[in-house]
Amino acid sequence: MIFCNTCGNALDSRGLCSECGIRPAPVTRAEAPTQRFLAPTAAAAAPALDPTYQQTIPAYDQAALGSLPLVTQVAPQSKPSIPKGLIVILAGAGLLLVALVVYLAAHSSSRSNASPARGASASSTDDVASALNRAIEGGSLVNLSGDDAYSHFTRLTAMDPRHQALSNAKSRVLPQLRSMGEGIISKKVKHSGEVSEQDWMTLVRAYEWAHLLEPSDKALEARQKYAQGKLAEAQSRRNEAWQNFSAATQLDPAWAVPQNDLGFWTTQDSSSGKQKWSNAIPYYERAISLQADWEIPYNNLGTAYFYLDNLDAAEGYYRQAIQRNSNWARPHKWLGDIYERKNDFSTAVREYQTAVDLYNPNTDSLRIDLVQKEIARLHARGY
Repeated sequence: MIFCNTCGNALDSRGLCSECGIRPAPVTRAEAPTQRFLAPTAAAAAPALDPTYQQTIPAYDQAALGSLPLVTQVAPQSKPSIPKGLIVILAGAGLLLVALVVYLAAHSSSRSNASPARGASASSTDDVASALNRAIEGGSLVNLSGDDAYSHFTRLTAMDPRHQALSNAKSRVLPQLRSMGEGIISKKVKHSGEVSEQDWMTLVRAYEWAHLLEPSDKALEARQKYAQGKLAEAQSRRNEAWQNFSAATQLDPAWAVPQNDLGFWTTQDSSSGKQKWSNAIPYYERAISLQADWEIPYNNLGTAYFYLDNLDAAEGYYRQAIQRNSNWARPHKWLGDIYERKNDFSTAVREYQTAVDLYNPNTDSLRIDLVQKEIARLHARGY
C-alpha cells in the first residue's frame, strides 16, 4: 500500500490522498513518517492540485487540531464586546462623578477661606479703629493725606457703622472741628491771613465730618455749604458757588458771612451793567444788620455806591469800614479814587499813600503797584 508523504494516509486507486486531495509522490509504509506533520510551512512549495479536483482545500478540522502537539494549539483569543448603551451609561456616570468631586472641592475651599476672611475683616476693623484713635490723639484730624482721623473714620464707618470707636470719636473731635472751621473762616472775615484753595478743601472735609456727627445742627450744615461754595469759587465754578452760598443763608439766616458773598457774586454778573451794583446792595445791608462790627460789607457797600456814582454815600461807607479796621488798606485806596473824582488831588494823594503804607500782601489783593504809579503821576502834577 502506498501512503501520502504529506499526511501519511493511504492513497486510493487513483493515487490521490483521501485526506489532502493531492497526488503526492508514492511512498511505502517503511517511508511513512512516524507522526503526522504539522501544516506546511510558508516556505514549502504548494503541491499541484489535480485539475479534476475542484473543491477548495479544507481547513484543518477539529480532529486534526486535536492531534497536534500542545505547543502548537494556540487558538486566537476573541475580544469581549461591550454593548454601546452600557458604554454611554458608564461615560455619563463618570462625568457626573467628576463634576461632583470638583463641586465638593470648590465648596470646601470657599468654606475654608470664609473663616479667615471673617477673621481678617475683624482684625482690619480693629486696626482702622486703632489708627483712628492714634490720629485723634496726635491732633491730625483733617489734613488731606488719607492717613488722618477723618479718613480712618469714614473707612471704619463703611466697615462697621456700629463700632464703638465711632461713637467715642464724637465727643473728642466735634469741638475741634468747629474750632478748625471758625479759624479758617475768620482769616477771611478778619483779614488775619490768606485763605488758600487747600484751606477750603480742608474746611469742606472738616464740616462734612462735623455734619455727620451732628446732622441736626443747621448752623454746621450751613458752614458745610459755605465751605463748598468757597471751594467752588476758588475753582471758578460760579453757579455751584452761588447755589452753596444761597443754601448757607437759608440754613442759617442769622449768619452774615454768606450774605456778603452773595452780594459780591452779584457784582460779578457782567451782563447786567450798572444794575448789578444795585442788586448787590440788599445783600451787603443784610450782612451789616447781622454783624454790624464787620468792616468788609461796609467797604463793599461803598464800592457799590461808587459805581452808581453816589460818591457821598460811597465815602460814608468807606469811612465806616475804616472805623472798624483802621489797618485795612483797601478802603483808603477807594477814598483816593473818590477825592480824585472830586478834583481834590492833595487829599487823594494822602489816601493813596495811606493805602501803600498799610498794604499787607498776605491779606490784601490790591494792585499796589498801580496805586504807586497814580501817586507818582499826581506828584508830577504838583500835588
